[in-house]
Amino acid sequence: VGVLFDPPTFPVSRLAEFRYDPETNQAHMLRSLETDNPKRFEKNWMPPHVATDHFEYVYSDTQIYRGGKILGEPSGPEYRMEGGKKISAIHGGTQLLEIEEGYLAMMHDVVFTPIYGYSPAHFGYRTIQMRSYRHYFVRFDENGFAQRRSEPFTIRKPGVEFASGIVQDGDDVLISFGIADIASGLLRIPLKDALELVG
Repeated sequence: VGVLFDPPTFPVSRLAEFRYDPETNQAHMLRSLETDNPKRFEKNWMPPHVATDHFEYVYSDTQIYRGGKILGEPSGPEYRMEGGKKISAIHGGTQLLEIEEGYLAMMHDVVFTPIYGYSPAHFGYRTIQMRSYRHYFVRFDENGFAQRRSEPFTIRKPGVEFASGIVQDGDDVLISFGIADIASGLLRIPLKDALELVG
């Protein structure tokens, strides 16, 4: 699964499935994953580690993608205000790791905090929105719907962190994540501790 963004052909980001050919080092698009809203940027869908008949992707904590359609209803508005800060709805991150009675994954929301700072785009100081990602371990049922989630946490420190992969390594899970779009890291945590955080 990858993201297409190639104006004017794809003026907003779309998800697509690709097949990678290691001999030519090229990816060939198999299909674009379309939704009912062609103007919405799409990039955070969550596939299961192993294909299942129940769903193709988790679209949000309460929605799945199957058969070319998004099924389920949003859990709330795309953004809400809390303590004077704008907060996004919870959305995708890692793929779904199969565990007993369902799946485990990491999702996130984004807190926007207004600060007075330098804006390179405007060549001066102004009020800008600082983004800080908050992560959640989330348990899903076999149908791809969230059942429980942990309290929010950061991996390193407040700022832009994006968890993108999860695998089991013995009794631990390894989670790959990006840092401010310039670096990457790995988080190792015992699987039992991650599940205890979810409750």
